[in-house]
Amino acid sequence: MDAEWNFFATSHGKSACDGIGGTVKRLLTKASLQHPYTDAILTSEQVLKFCSGIHFINITPQAVAESEIRLEDRFANLWVGLVQDVNEEYGDYRINFMHPKTPATQLYWPDPVDKCWVEEENIICTINAPLVALSRRIRYKLTPKDHAKIAKVSAKWSGMM
Repeated sequence: MDAEWNFFATSHGKSACDGIGGTVKRLLTKASLQHPYTDAILTSEQVLKFCSGIHFINITPQAVAESEIRLEDRFANLWVGLVQDVNEEYGDYRINFMHPKTPATQLYWPDPVDKCWVEEENIICTINAPLVALSRRIRYKLTPKDHAKIAKVSAKWSGMM
C-alpha cells in the first residue's frame, strides 16, 4: 500500500510537523553557526541541500507571484453560498458555494461540491435563498433586490481591499 504524509510549516497547527519543523530549525541554526561566516546557511537552496534526508518542497517567490496572479480573479469577486456548519470555537463557517461567481444571471450547485471554511469577517452579507430559474438544468437566480444588495456591498468591500 502506498502512503503519503503531507504537512506544513511549524506554527500553523498542532501536529507532527511542529516537532519535525522545530528540530529542523534547531539543527539548521546549529550547523549554520558552526560554518565559517562566509558559508552560513542562508538560502532555501542551502536548506534543501543540508536536509537531504527529508523531502521538502521549495516554493520560490516566483511561484508565489504566479499563484497570486492565478488566484486574483477568485478573490476579486463575490461568491454565493449556503452555510452548512458553524464552528463557534473558531468563529468560522463551512459554506457550500454556488457557481459561477457573481455577477451572474444564473447559478448552480457544482458537482463535486465546492466547499470551504470561511471566517465570519469574510462573510459580507446575507441574502434570500435564490429562486429556481426555468432552464433545462436546475439553475437558480437572485432577486433584483439581492443583486442590488450584493452590488452595494461589493463596491464597499472592494474599496477596503
